[in-house]
Amino acid sequence: MIRDLDTTLIRTFVTTADKASMTAAANALHLTQGAVSQQVKRLEEALGQSLFERDRRGLKLTRVGERLLDKARRLLQLNDEILAEIRGRVVAGQVRIGVPYDLVGTLLAPVLKAYAEAYPQVEISLVCASSPEPAAALAAGTIDLAV
Repeated sequence: MIRDLDTTLIRTFVTTADKASMTAAANALHLTQGAVSQQVKRLEEALGQSLFERDRRGLKLTRVGERLLDKARRLLQLNDEILAEIRGRVVAGQVRIGVPYDLVGTLLAPVLKAYAEAYPQVEISLVCASSPEPAAALAAGTIDLAV
């Protein structure tokens, strides 16, 4: 019986679950589809449980896979934080971003979510305004970045 989980296998599992496709996960991880399939299989064998149900529409998590996913995300986040801190690459602090109202919703939300997941020690403050105002706020130094 295994005692430690291989974070490479866990990262492959999380990416595959997020993409609901081995091919899409392979593209995201810069691996072949066969390598992703093998890594998922190795994790399933190590755990003694199936993590995905496969059908014509793609992949769906099993109940075990659903239970594992949140913990796997937390494990990877902690792993990445440890490595960044030890290597002296911690990105932390506050960033004030000026954004026009029309970009806040659908365009910016996924980008900000991905950034927050990658850099949890960075606090992002959005300043929403009419289009010309972020440039003026940047010039005045009240924001750090204008979109």
